[in-house]
Order: sequence, then C-alpha cells, then structure tokens
Amino acid sequence: MGDPGAATAVIGALLLLGLLAEWAARKLPIPRVSILIILGALVGPVGFDLLPATREQWFPLVSAVALVMVGFLIGGEFTKERLRELGARSAVIALVQALGTAVVVCAGVGPALRWSGGVARGLLPPRRGRDGHHGGQPRLAP
Repeated sequence: MGDPGAATAVIGALLLLGLLAEWAARKLPIPRVSILIILGALVGPVGFDLLPATREQWFPLVSAVALVMVGFLIGGEFTKERLRELGARSAVIALVQALGTAVVVCAGVGPALRWSGGVARGLLPPRRGRDGHHGGQPRLAP
C-alpha cells in the first residue's frame, strides 16, 4: 500500500471532507450524497487529481470499509417496529420488482432467440438423419 503514513493522512483528509459535506448538506438544499459525489469528482482524477498515484492500491480496501460503514449505519436504524412497519410493503415491492424484471427479460430474450436462431443455425453443421447422412438425404458420390 505504499507509505502507510501518507495513506492514513489521505484517508483522514477524505473523512474530513465527508464531515464538510455533512455540514454543507444541512445548510444547502442539496442531498448529502450529491455533495459527496461532487467532492469525490473534485478530488479525483477527473477534477484536481489530489489523490496520490497509489490510490489504486488502497482503493479496494477503502471502498470495502465504506460499504461496511454504510451497512452498519443502515442496520442500526432498524428496529423490530420499523421492520414490521416496512416488512409487508418491502416484500411486495421486492416481488413486483422480481416479476417485472422476469417479464421484461423474457419479453426481450424470446424475440432475440428467435432472431438469432437463424444465425446460430448457420454456424452449426447440418443435422444428420437416421441413416447418418445429412438431412436424411443420401449423399452423392464426389
């Protein structure tokens, strides 16, 4: 991961930027996630490229830690009462999404398979008949 001190300093600076985004989100009518995305773009290679070149080495670790933090924060908000309140609605939404996705995929895959069937048949050798010859027709001698 390169120099651990430099990586720690960069991570600390990014956490401070996150706190700044939290403060800005309270003052501005902009969602916090939008502010975080804007800050990420500004400090990243698209913006001012303030992150060290070794960011590719520690990015998987930092992103995994960030996802764990988000998971714990969201999980900490759930209570039994809240789960009971949202449970039935969430189950219905999940079921509708799954069925809707299946319908859309099947509606798109069916015609695509019919269309590509002719293409695939052109790539495959002809079927052999019962007598071992192509298409059941006897072969002509060369």
